[in-house]
Amino acid sequence: RKVATINMQLCFPEKSKAQVTALVKKHFESIGVSFFETANAYYGRAKKIEKILTIENEHYLIDAMSNDRSVILLCSHFLPLMLGSRALSLKHPIASIYRPQNNRLFDAMMVKKLTDGGGQMIKNSDTKGMLKAIKNKLPIWYAPDQDLGRKGTVFAPLFGIQTSTITATSRLAKEESTAVIPYSFIRTDKGYQMAFSAPLENYPSGDLTQDATQTNQILEDLTEENSSFTIVKGGNGGFGNARFKTKIQTAPRVANDGQLGEQLIIELELKVLADVGLVGFPNAGKSTFISRISNAKPRIADYPFTTLVPNLGIIKYHDYKSFVMADIPGLIEGAADGKGLGSRFLKHIERTKILVFIVDIHSEDISAEYNILRNELDKFGSDLNKRPSILLVSKYDVENEDVLKELHFPEDIPSVIMSSISGTNLTQAKNKIIELIESQKHDIQTATD
Repeated sequence: RKVATINMQLCFPEKSKAQVTALVKKHFESIGVSFFETANAYYGRAKKIEKILTIENEHYLIDAMSNDRSVILLCSHFLPLMLGSRALSLKHPIASIYRPQNNRLFDAMMVKKLTDGGGQMIKNSDTKGMLKAIKNKLPIWYAPDQDLGRKGTVFAPLFGIQTSTITATSRLAKEESTAVIPYSFIRTDKGYQMAFSAPLENYPSGDLTQDATQTNQILEDLTEENSSFTIVKGGNGGFGNARFKTKIQTAPRVANDGQLGEQLIIELELKVLADVGLVGFPNAGKSTFISRISNAKPRIADYPFTTLVPNLGIIKYHDYKSFVMADIPGLIEGAADGKGLGSRFLKHIERTKILVFIVDIHSEDISAEYNILRNELDKFGSDLNKRPSILLVSKYDVENEDVLKELHFPEDIPSVIMSSISGTNLTQAKNKIIELIESQKHDIQTATD
């Protein structure tokens, strides 16, 4: 309990002592539940397990397998992991990486149940077996959140703490066609939820510490996504007269009214996740651009402030790869101080890796408008201006060569003159963005601070 308390305090420094104590208590209660889950994994009927299971985004796994890709399911040692392995094996033949049990009977029983669906069990020391499964396109279930000593590990941040992290994930995924798909299996109010996420892009990067940082961030996000936080406590419902019934007092005329719960007015803030963020003045052509290169269908009109809410678009490239682009409402000078709509949505590009500035070619001074946008990002903070970026000069379709000679562009950023309507240089603009994404080492700490 002491170790668990210290770990909770280190990982969640913002929580009070009482909150940490409650979290530790819930942790040990969850461990107790996991014993029954493990028994269910070994003895439970397949139909019973499938009945309490919901699945999200299974298409990521199915698509990868359909495209003849090797798959590594990146997960963590969450408490229902044995039941999760059994549930996954009922849906797809997989290879589960495991540590052999000291009790041979228990070990044999575990292996038998988890291979009933045609999968395999591979010892965590059997690297050749893992590589063979990957080569044979058999998805492997792998959880790297362990400390196995100095060999095969690097120190990478987890909850802001430098942590010894296994590097095997990036070594196993060295084949170009291997898809590393984040996977989770958690308890819900109605049973269990199995969820898959999009395959990691540019992984492995060639830098073991960078890759370990990326996998740790994913595991951290999975942990925080499924965590709970008590904002206010509910009331006590009280007791009716039946609660006070006895053999002598069969119809008591007494009851307990209970207690009122706490009340608090709060404001919740949602941030979307995207790889690329579009930044520009109102009516600069951001929505038209994202609608032409992605599947997004934003509202488009010839007047400012058409975009009132963020729009997301998925851009596919290089066969199996893709990235998410976010279009936010246009910024104006003073946006960081509350003017216009853009300041309300700048938070949605805080987690982007790349920024794309879009300026209308009809602007009186392209460089001046670009500098205004940069200044607003500086005022907003979050190190947004440190992200790799590119400038797109839009609406080239009505201009001519003579006008281009009079234009002046910023010298500190690569730029592309393009038109989303006519398609002029549209592919070039898209490729430049892809080049920026591909060239990045995915500095997770900068992208998710």
